[in-house]
Parts: sequence; structure tokens; C-alpha cells
Amino acid sequence: MTRSSSHHADTVRKVAGQALSDAVEITILTELIKKQNSDGINDELNKAEAGRAAGVLRNALIARLVTIVARAYAPAKQGDLHVRVAKDLLKDNVTRQIFTSIDGGKERVSDFEIRWNNCNGDHRRPRVNEFRDKYTAHLGEPTKIEPPTYKELLEFAAATAELMESLAFVTLAAVNPVKGDPDVTECADKFWQPWKAATSEPAAVS
Repeated sequence: MTRSSSHHADTVRKVAGQALSDAVEITILTELIKKQNSDGINDELNKAEAGRAAGVLRNALIARLVTIVARAYAPAKQGDLHVRVAKDLLKDNVTRQIFTSIDGGKERVSDFEIRWNNCNGDHRRPRVNEFRDKYTAHLGEPTKIEPPTYKELLEFAAATAELMESLAFVTLAAVNPVKGDPDVTECADKFWQPWKAATSEPAAVS
């Protein structure tokens, strides 16, 4: 193993660790956004005269989600640590072998690359980039590319989180799915719990 391939492998591991953290954050962000629009939460926030603050919070959640999702696919430059960097480094046969030689490694690398190709070529990705470039990270005149619908953004974000998770499986930074962790999947519900509309229990029949 050459020194450069060892360095590349270390970079892949570093990217995978950050990708796992991003996958967790994407999962929480999508749940926060979806939950806010359920259980009468927005109505309760409006009643408490906190509707405008809630709107700002929702915009911030969406902007953060778009930023994390879009950067995973950005062209790789020197010093970058997003998912495309790992994908490019795994083209090197020696670096690749470091991870495929682990038990089950070939299958994990293959799964990551299949997910990458599917997500990178997804018709929703340019629309997410357009939203980032014209409405969040930058502000400008929109092009002919339509921004994603609310449903498209959340679904593509979920696919990106699974892609990131698959990279974490390649390096063994993760061994269990993010969605299997109740601390991740349930925290958004707990966050909005105080704002859920009160529901009255039916009177007991004596």
C-alpha cells in the first residue's frame, strides 16, 4: 500500500464520518419540517402570536436542509470533504481495495456507488441546486430550471441521507441504520410536542 493510497483511505474515512453526521441532521431536519405541518402545530403557534417566528424557523430549516443536500454532489476541490470526494477517491484501485477487502466490503462499496449514481443522476438534483443558488446560499434571478416542490425536496433529501449512510457503512463509521435510532427519529416529535393542538378525551361512559 502506497503512502498516497493510505492518505486517500484516511480522507474517505473522514468524509464518511462527516457524511454520517450529515445523514443524522438531514433526517432530523426533514422530520422537523414535516411535523410542523401536522397536529395543529401551526395553528397553536399562530394563537400564541408566534406564527411569524415559526415561519422564519421553517425557512431556516429548509435553507439548512438544501445546503447539506446540495453540497454532497458539488465538484470536488482540494481540501473538500463532501461525499463526491470519497466517491472520486474510491476510483483508485488500491484505495478501493482497502475497503473492499473487509468482510462484506465489496457489497457495501457497490451499494454506495449504485446509490451515488442514482442520486447524482436524479432529475430532482438540479432543481435542488437551483433552489440553493437562487433562493438560499445565493440570491439571483431564477433560470428556466424549476425549483423542487416541497415533496420532491424532502424525498431527495431522504435519498441523500441514505447515500451518506451507505458511505458510512463502507468505512464502518456506522453499522446500524440512522432510522433505527429512536434518539434521531423521535426528537423532532418531542421538539414540537408542546405546540401540538390539545385533544379532549371522550367522556367515560358510566
